[in-house]
Amino acid sequence: MERRKITYNHTIIEYNLTLKPVKNINLRVKPDGQINVSANPRIPLNKIDDFVYQNHDFIFQALKEYETQRKEKSLETKQYQNGETFRFLEKNLTLVLTEGEQEFVRYDDSFLYLQVQDIHDLSIKKYLISKWYHNMTLLTFQKKCDEVYEMFQSHGYQVPHPKLTIRSMTSRWGSCRPDRSSITLNSKLIMEHEKSIESVVVHEFAHFIHPNHSKQFYALVQTIMPDYRYWEKKLM
Repeated sequence: MERRKITYNHTIIEYNLTLKPVKNINLRVKPDGQINVSANPRIPLNKIDDFVYQNHDFIFQALKEYETQRKEKSLETKQYQNGETFRFLEKNLTLVLTEGEQEFVRYDDSFLYLQVQDIHDLSIKKYLISKWYHNMTLLTFQKKCDEVYEMFQSHGYQVPHPKLTIRSMTSRWGSCRPDRSSITLNSKLIMEHEKSIESVVVHEFAHFIHPNHSKQFYALVQTIMPDYRYWEKKLM
């Protein structure tokens, strides 16, 4: 993979170029802002640069939309006021803020209920919501790991019941350390559909059998979760 750059209207566009036997030049903008291009090795580099240049509108629009999505999902930009939406398992929960002696966070399919003693205290509202996200993330991810472990067992694959680590990552949804029997999941996954979370967990569990991305690896993933690719693409 080669890192290249072009300039459009005094703005530098950097992209990752992968040369492989494909018919067309393919361009994809990822949610993390990475711009990936694949092209046939026979295509001159200046023509690939021209292709990226000609698609500048698409690139800038995609980057703008992803930035908007990141802001909508980020807790740092929230004001914790009635009517704000909070992303959870691909649902946008509308905040219902009330004042009361007992402080709590609860939710249903449509609303996130937050009760605090002082509705003007931003720090306590942020703390309670952040703690709720942390607890729900841990509970959801651990439950999904338990389910995927059973899926592998039922197919006759002996895999460890891994140690789970959760942290914020910028470029990956998950990672696996077969030598340590551990996997790490991106905390941002809690914003996505439960089946998309499952696709990441299955992917990482499969690395206990195949610590690579070989054909055998993807065949195993497909065996465990036949609709894996559909839910994986929803994360892109």
